[in-house]
Amino acid sequence: MMLTEQVRIGLSALRMNRGRAGLTMLGVVIGLAAVIALVSFMQGLNRYVEGLFGEMGSLTFVVQKAGIVTDLDAYLESLQRKDFTIEDANAIKGCRHVEFVSPTVAGLRSVKRGRYRAKDVWVTGTTSDFGLMGDTEMDQGRYISEVDVSHRRAICVLGSEVAEKVFRGEDPLGEWVRVGAHRFKVVGVEKERGSILGFSQDSRVAIPITTYEKIFGRRSDLSITVQAVDQEQMDLAMEEVTRVMRRRRGVAGDEPNDFAILTSDVLVSAWKALSSGALIALVGVGAIALGVAGIGIMNIMLVSVRERTREIGLRKALGATRGDILRQFLVESGLLCLIGGLVGVVVGVTLARLITWRFHFPSAVSLGAVVVGLFVALSVGLFFGIFPAGRAAKMDPIHCLRYE
Repeated sequence: MMLTEQVRIGLSALRMNRGRAGLTMLGVVIGLAAVIALVSFMQGLNRYVEGLFGEMGSLTFVVQKAGIVTDLDAYLESLQRKDFTIEDANAIKGCRHVEFVSPTVAGLRSVKRGRYRAKDVWVTGTTSDFGLMGDTEMDQGRYISEVDVSHRRAICVLGSEVAEKVFRGEDPLGEWVRVGAHRFKVVGVEKERGSILGFSQDSRVAIPITTYEKIFGRRSDLSITVQAVDQEQMDLAMEEVTRVMRRRRGVAGDEPNDFAILTSDVLVSAWKALSSGALIALVGVGAIALGVAGIGIMNIMLVSVRERTREIGLRKALGATRGDILRQFLVESGLLCLIGGLVGVVVGVTLARLITWRFHFPSAVSLGAVVVGLFVALSVGLFFGIFPAGRAAKMDPIHCLRYE
């Protein structure tokens, strides 16, 4: 029997039992849709994070007390390290190969003006250098100046979302707002930056770091962002900063650094290692779901074999071989999973696109993931169809024709 004829017969058999076939395929649809959607999100997130860290710039690196912590022991050890200070950042400014240095510290606060309030705003204490080396663009007014920092002025720069929430279209420049329980004068409003993974980048306020420490204290770890003079001096700048920090923190010559220097390449590598593990776990969950769906398909195919016992006997009596019967039921099982896989791919891609559209969560659907998904679905159908197909192939035609 030709494969095309077996496919036609298989499709006819599925049409005769639409309800049962649809319920059987549901497990494959859900399993594959989940895998496709999750893989799409992970791939989109990987591309986004690479681009995000790439925007950090090849000239920029961050000095942190803890760095990237991967286990509990390392985390507990990092808690014992000395905190960075503004004086550490000022010492780095003396490095020959460094152009900009900005210490930063941040925490969540509410921002209020009259009866209008913006909750859970990211308030960052920083310096004028941060505006010079970052992607900060002003829509109105100015950014923090060195005079603001040295005089601990109570001034602030609002993110566009915060400005909209507390001023409702009014001109905010020169007006006063409350950040936490303290009054600040608005000197600038940043341009809109959009969202990252559904979280707004415009729900933030910048104030002078000296003012932050004076009002809110040092309850958050201070980090230092550094920009080298040019690409050729990047390695020299990191070496110079390392020497300065080791000397200031009293690290002996044979001891490892008690701080970390993070570049965009380091951050991307760390993210890839983390996301690879998460992706394997997600695919494993999807594989379990497909395995459960495969067991359901095997049970349904056994029921189908029993219901079609006389049909099997008639075909064998007319000359069908064991191989013909085996292939027929394998084709039906494979078609059941393949059609479910196609529907699952459509559902998974649609779900990923909808979430991206609604929540701005990055996703990227690759042709490779779709092809692998369909191949896995077909493989599940063939694997779990072997036992029912084998049972059908071994049936005695005489017993089959007598079956009631």
